[in-house]
Amino acid sequence: MDWTRSLQVTWRYSLVDPDTWMDMEALDSVSSCSVTWDSSTETLLSGALEVDETFPEYECYVRAWCDATQSRVTERYPVATMLCQASKDKSEGTKRTFSVEAHSPLLELADDSPPVGWEVSGEVDDAIRLICSHMRAPLIEYESDVTLTSPIVAGEDDTWLTMLWAVLDAADLTMLIDGMGRLRIEPKSAPWSLNPTMTLSDTDERGVLWADMDRETSLFGIPNKLEVIWSGGDQHFSSVAINDDPSSPISIPVRGRVVSVRETNPDGLMANPTQEAVDDYTQRRLRELSVVTRTYTLKAGYMPLWLGMAVKLELSKLNANEVACIQDIKIQCDVEVGMKLTLTSTRELWGGAGG
Repeated sequence: MDWTRSLQVTWRYSLVDPDTWMDMEALDSVSSCSVTWDSSTETLLSGALEVDETFPEYECYVRAWCDATQSRVTERYPVATMLCQASKDKSEGTKRTFSVEAHSPLLELADDSPPVGWEVSGEVDDAIRLICSHMRAPLIEYESDVTLTSPIVAGEDDTWLTMLWAVLDAADLTMLIDGMGRLRIEPKSAPWSLNPTMTLSDTDERGVLWADMDRETSLFGIPNKLEVIWSGGDQHFSSVAINDDPSSPISIPVRGRVVSVRETNPDGLMANPTQEAVDDYTQRRLRELSVVTRTYTLKAGYMPLWLGMAVKLELSKLNANEVACIQDIKIQCDVEVGMKLTLTSTRELWGGAGG
């Protein structure tokens, strides 16, 4: 499917068997559906539906589909699979309407807790499988050779979901939910290492990007001087790194002022460092901090995009030509409304930040 060319979109819905994770009967009475993917939330996904005439009384899984037709060929794309419950119903004359709350399949992990003191250790793969056995959504197997360096122990406020996030953080991994509602485990990627899988342009035939778009950029707070202090026992080390590179737009000579930060006993240093190790860390850390993040907000017709996906932006209206990562997606399952995207791009402002 060429999403830059003209096409016709139809939205369809079905009830899902939570045991087989397959579609059951069609749900033909959905009058509207909204889906929000948000990488800043614990469960990543939420939504809402309006349904006419009939809807299951208790919890059920619903899957939204997009049928895209182009050149007389129709392809079906899963939009979202959500745990739903009719929170409100009303009757107006002979018409009955249900307002339905929709949640991520990860809610099953968020709603249940391990015993206090329960711990997970050893191979990360085994830990992930063990925790995910407490939800019905399928786990797409991810092979990792990482071993947890220390056990992760459940506290009073922990859920299975917080335990899963803790394991992933310890292994430098992250997770996504795809349109079929399956859990995908992926390595965290540095923003500058992303490879785009799609191009979003404001000059394509379909006009997939709408006219309204904006970009936010802030250089404030990006330092050009870093002081690191480490102390422990009878040892004390300090080091200072300065960006005085005239080719860097945030350097002291170009900016005309100093923007400094101080780190004390940072986690990135070993337990008993040497002065050389502190110096190396300070230089490397200032380069890591020397990046600017741009946030784009775009509106578009529907396309199969996912959280964490890297896309190439070619936006003539904003004079933008760069790779950005999708952080937030709001989909209104209506041909006229489409989707709203929030993307971020990261640019190095002092050479080698990504190295």
